[in-house]
Amino acid sequence: MRYFDVTIEDLSNFFSDVKVTKAINDNIGVTVGMFSATQNTKIGWQWSSAISEVAGDGKARLGIFEGFSEGGAYSYGQPVWGNCCQRKYNTVHNVNSPYVGVDAEINEKLNFDGSIRFENVNVNGSINYGQLSNLDANGDLIGFDYDSDGEISDFESTIPTIAGNPGQAISDNYNFISYSAGLNYKINNGTAVFGRYSKGASVELQIEIITEQMVWEMFNLMKFLNSKLV
Repeated sequence: MRYFDVTIEDLSNFFSDVKVTKAINDNIGVTVGMFSATQNTKIGWQWSSAISEVAGDGKARLGIFEGFSEGGAYSYGQPVWGNCCQRKYNTVHNVNSPYVGVDAEINEKLNFDGSIRFENVNVNGSINYGQLSNLDANGDLIGFDYDSDGEISDFESTIPTIAGNPGQAISDNYNFISYSAGLNYKINNGTAVFGRYSKGASVELQIEIITEQMVWEMFNLMKFLNSKLV
């Protein structure tokens, strides 16, 4: 059984939408505003592997086998997946979007509304990858003394740890334009029809900061899984 854990240090965010609406006349209104958002993402991914009984109601017991597992864990990582996926994210997303909208009553039965928004997205931070345990000057594994008993056991010889270097720098800035326009036609007091056309975009944090290294690791993982199915 593989266990996945996330350490959350900071997922705070802030959103604001400040706008001013002005009636030009009895039939036309204009709105001007600024949408702003900040998302902090400071999280870590950890994996481990254990032997567990298959049982329900929270009664599954860990399998403890002398010389093979410690406390039910047979690895402090994911050896089946090549210990690929330890991560530490530390990023900040900032979005600033000025916009303008118009509402107009064309006649007693037909109304129009439209808006346009300029989106500016800025991303800064870093990603630290996992490395396979500690290496000596010759590049050989020396393990990590997880339980601080002064010895490196077989289980501790390939502990994947998150590298302590600054990691890969993330710095990106991009823009796009969103817009929407719609018409509403009143047939009678109880019936109306409407139509709308719009175009927009969204920013998804985890997808956006996928890197070439992560794609390569997933490629190797797929090759490994396919080899087991042949």
